[in-house]
Amino acid sequence: CTLGPYGSTTIIDQMGQLHITKDGWSVLKRIYFNDRMYNNILNLLTNISAQVVVKVGDGSTSSIIAANNLLKELERDDTINKLRPKDLIDTLNKIVKDLTTKILDKSIKINKEPGTDYEEIYKLAKISTNGDEEIARMIQEIYKETQNPTIGFTESKTNKTYYEIIEGFKATGITYLDTIYANDDDNNCRVDRPILVMFNHKIGVDHIKKIYGDIVPLGIETKRRVVVIAPYYENMALDVIRRQTNSEFQGSGTTNVVFCRTSMANKTFEEQYNDFCVMTGGTIIPETDSELWLEDKLKIDKYLGSVETIIIGPHHTIIKGFTSRIDYMYQRVLNDAKAKYEELKAKHIEMNIVNGELFELSQRIAKLYGKVGMIYVGGNSSLEKMANKDLVEDAVKACESAFKYGYNIGGNLIIPIVIDEYLKENKDLTFIESDLCLKISDAFKNVFYSVLLKRAEHDMIKGYHINGTQLNQIINNCVERGTCFDLISEDYSTDIINSCFTDIEILKACVSIITLILSSNQYITALIQER
Repeated sequence: CTLGPYGSTTIIDQMGQLHITKDGWSVLKRIYFNDRMYNNILNLLTNISAQVVVKVGDGSTSSIIAANNLLKELERDDTINKLRPKDLIDTLNKIVKDLTTKILDKSIKINKEPGTDYEEIYKLAKISTNGDEEIARMIQEIYKETQNPTIGFTESKTNKTYYEIIEGFKATGITYLDTIYANDDDNNCRVDRPILVMFNHKIGVDHIKKIYGDIVPLGIETKRRVVVIAPYYENMALDVIRRQTNSEFQGSGTTNVVFCRTSMANKTFEEQYNDFCVMTGGTIIPETDSELWLEDKLKIDKYLGSVETIIIGPHHTIIKGFTSRIDYMYQRVLNDAKAKYEELKAKHIEMNIVNGELFELSQRIAKLYGKVGMIYVGGNSSLEKMANKDLVEDAVKACESAFKYGYNIGGNLIIPIVIDEYLKENKDLTFIESDLCLKISDAFKNVFYSVLLKRAEHDMIKGYHINGTQLNQIINNCVERGTCFDLISEDYSTDIINSCFTDIEILKACVSIITLILSSNQYITALIQER
């Protein structure tokens, strides 16, 4: 029911907790059968579809419908049924490998030169969000302003959907200790050319005295304020900070030092703090070195960091202008983040799971680039925000995939298009190989047929009712022309596009489902008898 732009929004009730979405994956993973066998088979389909979601964000519905179409085609063919399952599976996998290469070869690469309008990104985002022009334009503008395909998204605190471009590095959880430091209309504390001192342990009174004895004089001499960041402060230290801060503020309307707290609640926050430090060119001071410093056995100068500007708020901190950043350290951290992302993605694919950890890693990489877009998804209720967030997530992932690998015509029609070319180019294919190619082509044509049928059920196409023959003719015209039928304008168009990797992953998932079913001929389960 979620397939295509005329697919329905689904209301999911889980023990009284509602979730509204048009995302096929969100629906699929919440389905549950009371029948154990049905539920296990469903889990197999869900696990395979998870690979599509992990890699490109969308296509789980299409892959299952295409697999269903292909299975019906195979079941009706006596010649296919007489094949040894291993031979059939090997042939299918060979065909998929060849078609994957052709889809990549036909893909059109997105122009990434500065100043490009990223119109293809707008088209991709509009299709992924079922025609939401506002979100599509936001994503397009983010690409134009950042050239960074990794876009963050979260629920808006209002009913409005909007975006912001974060210049610099944004660290959630690094906040000032007291609003007395705020010096702008947004309740932020802005400090230019700060001296940054960063700890990863609890700060005591002795540390405060040392900061005022060793570092503040350096700040006064160079006309710079000191910013101290630590995860914890002793109560007595907080009392000293409070008295000193109030005294300085009453005397001059400002303070020599801004004391901040950083969250170390989990590994994500710890990595963020380390990345933050690298961007400043400083070094986090561990407890052992801190003790040596207190005993005058260590100079603190080499640990200090700096940036052009730091903006400290009640919820997060942004640093801009990485003037002191050490390039080789930065590159090492960036490469480490990318390697962890690829490793986790491979693990997710292998284990057929999708969770928020992968998204957090992608956000880490985006922050390290120093310029990232963030979409705040609105809605008139929490349920509407959740539904809109699913659409934004699909669009962001589809655009990122296309940005990296290119795009092709939409509607999964590139698959029958490349199959036609593949058959013409390879005259030495066996009868079975040719037959399987045609069956795969028909399976994906039938996916688009289902999309057209939903449109025809809602209303007439081109002013008259459509029958099956006419729908098939539309699809054949699309394949011959290399276009997609636009359900809004009711004409053939090259503006309906899709990430080429989305089509590849849908094709792989479809065949993976088929090979799993064809290679299994019995179901064994252990039943517990009640006494």
